[in-house]
Amino acid sequence: MKKLFVLVALAAAFSAQAATQQFNPSVVVSATMDGKGNAVIAWTDPMQVKAIEHYVGHGKKGGFVNTIPVGSAKQVVLKDIAKNGGRFNLVGTNGKYLHLECGGNPNTVMPTFKGLGNDCSFEVNGQKVGALVVQ
Repeated sequence: MKKLFVLVALAAAFSAQAATQQFNPSVVVSATMDGKGNAVIAWTDPMQVKAIEHYVGHGKKGGFVNTIPVGSAKQVVLKDIAKNGGRFNLVGTNGKYLHLECGGNPNTVMPTFKGLGNDCSFEVNGQKVGALVVQ
C-alpha cells in the first residue's frame, strides 16, 4: 500500500510540473482570415492565454519563434501567414502550453478547432511535437 501511495504522489507531482495543459472540446480555438493575409486567432473561456508563440518559418533555415503577448484579449493576429507561416501554440497564464496530441493517446482531450489543424510534423529529440496550423 505504501508503494502505491508513493507512485500516486509521484504521478501527481509530475502532472503538476507538466509543461502542457489540456482543455476539453467545450473550448473553441478558431482561425479566420482578415482579408489582408493575416490570421485572427481567437479562443473561448475558460482558456486563459498569456502569449502565442508564432513559429515563423519553423523548420526552415532562419526560422524563429515570435512570442506575442496577449494581455486580457481573447484573440491575437498572426501577421502575413503566407510569408511567415501559420504554425503556433498557445501559452496559458500558468506558463503551460496547450497540449496537442501527437502520440495517439486516446485519453487526451483537446479543444474544438475551427480553421485550424494539429500539425505533428516537427520533432524535438526524436519526439513529435504538436503545433496548431492555420488551414
